[in-house]
Amino acid sequence: MKIFATLLILLAVNMVFAQFNRSYLNLTPTLDNSFAHYLHTNEQGKTILSSLNIKDDDLLIITQELNELGDVLSIRKVSYETTLASNGVTQPLSIAGVSDRDGSRYYLLQNFLIPNGKHYELIWLKTSVASGNLQAEYRLEGPFLSNYVEAKRIGDDLVTYVVNEDKDLYRIAMNLDGFGNSSIELVSNSIATNLGGSILNSNFIKNGKKGGFITLLNNKELFTSIGENKVFVRESPSTYSSFPHSVNLGTSSYVFEINENEFAIANTSKIEIYNTQGTLVKDEAFNIGFTGGSSDVRTVFYNKNHYYLIGSVQNLGSSLITFDENFNLISQRKIELGLKSLNSCLKNEDKLYLLGVANNFNVAPNLAVDIDDWQGDIVAPSIPYVELFTDNPKIEAEEYQTRYSPHNSLLELNAGLGLHFIKMNNNNSAGATYDGTCFSYALQEFFAGKDMNETLRSNLEGNSIYSQVNVLPGPSTPSIFYNEIIESKYNRSYHVTQKMIYDHIDSLLYGSASYIPPHGIREWPGNGDVSKGQTEQVAPFVDVNNNGIYEPMEGDYPAIYGDDCLFNVTHNYSGTRLEEFQTYTYTFTCDTSDIFDDVIFRKVNIISRGVTYDSLYFGFYHDGDIGSPEDDYIGTNVDLGMTYFYNGAYDTGDPPGSYGFGDKLPAIGTMVLKGFKQDADGMDNVLGSGTNQSPNGFGYGDGINDNEHKGLESSMIIYRQDFDTSEVYTEPLYPSDILNNLKGLNKNGDTLRFGADYPFSGIYPTRYAYFGDEDTYNYALYGIVPPFAPWTQLDTDGNGTSAHPMDMRMISSFGYGELAQNEIISLDYAYVFVRDTTETQSFMDPVNLLFDKGWKIRNAFLVNEGPCGFDFGHNIYTDLSIDEYPFEENIFIYPNPSTETVKINGLTTPGSVEIYGLNGTLIKSISNYQNGEIINVEDLTNGIYLFSIQSQDQKTVKKFIKM
Repeated sequence: MKIFATLLILLAVNMVFAQFNRSYLNLTPTLDNSFAHYLHTNEQGKTILSSLNIKDDDLLIITQELNELGDVLSIRKVSYETTLASNGVTQPLSIAGVSDRDGSRYYLLQNFLIPNGKHYELIWLKTSVASGNLQAEYRLEGPFLSNYVEAKRIGDDLVTYVVNEDKDLYRIAMNLDGFGNSSIELVSNSIATNLGGSILNSNFIKNGKKGGFITLLNNKELFTSIGENKVFVRESPSTYSSFPHSVNLGTSSYVFEINENEFAIANTSKIEIYNTQGTLVKDEAFNIGFTGGSSDVRTVFYNKNHYYLIGSVQNLGSSLITFDENFNLISQRKIELGLKSLNSCLKNEDKLYLLGVANNFNVAPNLAVDIDDWQGDIVAPSIPYVELFTDNPKIEAEEYQTRYSPHNSLLELNAGLGLHFIKMNNNNSAGATYDGTCFSYALQEFFAGKDMNETLRSNLEGNSIYSQVNVLPGPSTPSIFYNEIIESKYNRSYHVTQKMIYDHIDSLLYGSASYIPPHGIREWPGNGDVSKGQTEQVAPFVDVNNNGIYEPMEGDYPAIYGDDCLFNVTHNYSGTRLEEFQTYTYTFTCDTSDIFDDVIFRKVNIISRGVTYDSLYFGFYHDGDIGSPEDDYIGTNVDLGMTYFYNGAYDTGDPPGSYGFGDKLPAIGTMVLKGFKQDADGMDNVLGSGTNQSPNGFGYGDGINDNEHKGLESSMIIYRQDFDTSEVYTEPLYPSDILNNLKGLNKNGDTLRFGADYPFSGIYPTRYAYFGDEDTYNYALYGIVPPFAPWTQLDTDGNGTSAHPMDMRMISSFGYGELAQNEIISLDYAYVFVRDTTETQSFMDPVNLLFDKGWKIRNAFLVNEGPCGFDFGHNIYTDLSIDEYPFEENIFIYPNPSTETVKINGLTTPGSVEIYGLNGTLIKSISNYQNGEIINVEDLTNGIYLFSIQSQDQKTVKKFIKM
């Protein structure tokens, strides 16, 4: 543990968060339909998310209240005994509108009537806001042609437009005061010859396509629909006019108000602006960024002098297009998030809420909350996606995954939740890239073992190995208490950096009263909810006032590892939910050497909340995919405790891209640093292959008795696919499979054998796959000297026979240990990336670079000496009372910034000056400093420094910038 003293009374920066983004996504199972969700503002100004499902043939409405920070405050699920169509749950039952009035909530639903999904009826429901009870129901059977139109609250009416079987356009309004009295007006006869055609069916609505839009201009309703290029204007009750426009409708266009005299119509390539007389004022053409496929506009919204258009092209993707207030194109970007659709934007005071539907996010379907509420196909439920923002939308979900990149590194991870260290993206692309090129597809951690009842338990139970396997967000919580509120609180990582902590303390001292801490600090899970069966203390934190309660606005802050850290807490889904996992993914970004560049450390804490294991196994599955997935080799360095991937062929693709590192090849390794604790024997054991020894563990031969921890115990090939021969060796799916893998066996219990390419046809059983000649103690072959060395895929039999490079995957095991009730097992490993800086001459060249870097990292970890004064424990600070040192406004550094010299003015008596780096390292100390005395800073490297200035009983800290 590294402790820095008195350094956080600093950095007078106003840290009000002018721009605030918060995505929200949870696994409430709902109908597989883009319009099964709706956002509205209730009478108290709160944002409400409503979602639909079907349970036991009844309608289930799920409502969630979101606060101003995007967090879930409450959730309610109410079933309604209402007659629905009998065509199964695949019907796209949709919410066309929701509105609250005088304590009642009104829903307008579109319910499809026949299996081909081309006709629907309208259902209005009046419910109690307080209880959710159904107060009244009204139906209009139609039938109407499939054509989703979002309803609009206009005065006391909830208004929509529909087209009947004769293709006549109608306006239908339900008066909320006199519920049950609907007003129906004919707008136009036979408006569109293609309505009811192939583009109008259940898939049209399930995939998020709208068929019509309503807007208001000078209290007049304007409506556009697919089918013909017209704008319909409601001049007065039952009186309508129309005029043509030239925006090609495709599957949908969008009409919206600009000001009281102008409105616009947009598709995915053009915007036309009209005045109230229907005269074209301006048009603007643009390119959505995709070619081919039908396109449509999902939504257009305005915020802070900018217009935002979200458009989609069928089967290709979506784009966010930004215009200034005069509709000049500013920017556009493709939306990479795995979203089915983005449908609407709700403005509530100064905050906007973007609503859409996500794909299944590669989350195992049995993790959906209240699975009994789900009826039908749970593999791809309609998952609500909401993003709260104040300035610009990011459209980047942080739930169940976090994009993580070390400072000044080209390496980027899609870090998953819980035991999913590297998670493939939701568009099934690589989970880790270097300069945009894939080098790891996925890295997933697993445990397996028999508990005190001899029940085999694991976090893999028949799911795809790539799914978010059986862990639920949050600390161990009994199933009777677990719900979407808990899920939404814990279903994303807490990202905290040392700089965030500096700024947090400084903002409490000197910032604005409206300061909002960043999510990682604000929502850090320091305390559990004991009333929900959770532990009182969850994540460690610095408790400034020692009251045992995490209070960030009182100066408390997270205790993290490294100086850039992701933390999350999850628990096992199956059984009694008594295994809790706390994971830290962290880096050191301050290092001036290259030792810690492109290195990501991982700490996994396994915590018993009431379960015991005699033999709990743990390890990780790694799918390397360096560049192309078809040309990889694997290996093990036993001495380092490292498994690794490297190329067996030169990639032909040109980076950046999904394939190709060209002729400068990389290598990646995962190195176990500290595993399960060895049983105490009263001795300081040394490295070796004998009893109570390890070839690569921690604490061996360091002069301390009984502090030894095992390292990498085995490595196993669990999958390979030869794209030339179609040979496939399959992966684990069930607890017994993964238990065998973590024991160093294949999923069927076969032993890996030395001396052949095919991993189970050799003579000698081995603990490790392709261990080269990096096994000093002959641990791999159980004390037997290998018949030849090195054993690699470049030489599989000692005769120079090389394996065919292919898609390879491995499991690396920490072995096993005991887990007692309320005990914590802490396991550490490092993820290391290297790349040749010159043309690779041998496929082993980057591997040798990897080994060299690995030894430097291992040695630093063994002596607990990280870079820049950090170590590998919690990095915390002392003397952090936010009122301890009053700020002395008359003391200042001049000039600031400076390149050569500075002086301090404002001291009335001699004092002392200490200069610190932002990492807490003391760089220079000056005693008996006189006011105005020149300080030479020429030898400081460019950056930010902290001057701790003390004179008698006065003390302050000032920021200085060296340029």
